[in-house]
Amino acid sequence: MKKILIINTLIIILLGSSVYSQEPKVIGEGTTKTGQKVLILDDGTWKNKPKEIFKIPVGNSYYEGPSDAKVTIIEWMDYQWPYCAKSTGTVENILKKYSKDVRVVYKNFPLRSHKQANLAALYALAAGNQGMYNEMHKKIMSRYTELKNNQDLPLELAAELGLNIDQLKVDIKDPLLQDQINLEVKELRGTKLRLAVPKFLVNGEETSIKVIQQKITQILNNPN
Repeated sequence: MKKILIINTLIIILLGSSVYSQEPKVIGEGTTKTGQKVLILDDGTWKNKPKEIFKIPVGNSYYEGPSDAKVTIIEWMDYQWPYCAKSTGTVENILKKYSKDVRVVYKNFPLRSHKQANLAALYALAAGNQGMYNEMHKKIMSRYTELKNNQDLPLELAAELGLNIDQLKVDIKDPLLQDQINLEVKELRGTKLRLAVPKFLVNGEETSIKVIQQKITQILNNPN
């Protein structure tokens, strides 16, 4: 017989007998309308996927929010990807709404197809040497479409921020900054999660941008 299981837009056709004499086996994964990840079983049913918590250190990555925040969000991003730029507004709203309870840690994952993304990340980190990482990060994201034809756009933005341009040019060549980017890339790869950005972990759990505020509220209302 055939059984058809529909979860959101996911349709799985199961082939087999109508009687199952053993424990159902996992044959795939799906996502419910609320964003809950589930495991698809061979008997036509599904169950919630066990939570996977990743312990990613903040390390030398820059962040906004209190260091002792109840909720830590880690975001991997690319400076030339529109979805990352679009998520910036959501992140800023979260930081304003939960200013005492949420910290956002920024980690780089420049995509190979975006030729100026790595250099933009270097400029942001170099601005951090002058205490202006967050300001540079937001400015680059707000004008990300210009990077393709102007890889040194961050120099213009640095001037607007009043940074020492000569020092910035020196700092982007510091191998320690590239090492920092490489480490952050390695951290995401090490999770074995899908390599797509923006990628968010909320207290170590992968969370979609669509339900991130719901997740924060849930944690704050149920701290244990």
